[in-house]
Amino acid sequence: MPMQYKVTASEVKQRYFTCERCGAYGEVQFQAIGESGWRQESIFTAEDAQTAAATDAADALQADADRVIGMIRCPACKLRPKGAFTGAYFRVGTPTLLGLVAIFYSSAFIWLSAICGAFAAALLYMELKRLGRANRAMVYKLTKPDAKKDKKEKQYKPLHPSRPQPARPATAPVAPVRTSAPEIVQPRGPDEGPGFLK
Repeated sequence: MPMQYKVTASEVKQRYFTCERCGAYGEVQFQAIGESGWRQESIFTAEDAQTAAATDAADALQADADRVIGMIRCPACKLRPKGAFTGAYFRVGTPTLLGLVAIFYSSAFIWLSAICGAFAAALLYMELKRLGRANRAMVYKLTKPDAKKDKKEKQYKPLHPSRPQPARPATAPVAPVRTSAPEIVQPRGPDEGPGFLK
């Protein structure tokens, strides 16, 4: 009988954290879990089943880490990233909607609705566990943005940032002007000749 393998990987991840809402940044530490599907040994596959299961678990671990960090609440502004639950809504809502459509379409598809409901419940359990790990994440070395600096940058922000702003013309330094008192010319007598003949 061929052997079957299923691998579950768990790792404490450490990544950089940046809040897209308030701009705070730091480092975050959280737990990520990845689980592979069942892999069965076969003579038609060159890859070992246990190695393939380990590879699937590592890929699932990386995907779980990306989803967990997208749910972490910022300690500074107490908000989660935008669209933190969009992926979870899509993953859980797709089988739920499919099950509802099947049961409303015909009662003969009630078995399909039951399967979709069970699958949606399993996915919801996984998302709630992932949310719990995101809530237990530890954010440290948190640096909050300078409110005064941001206010100053917003105050001097141009009205049309996409348009090129005209450069200010350079002004040459003005040299100081020296002034002196006018020379007093004495009047000549009647017996004196012109001054340029002297």
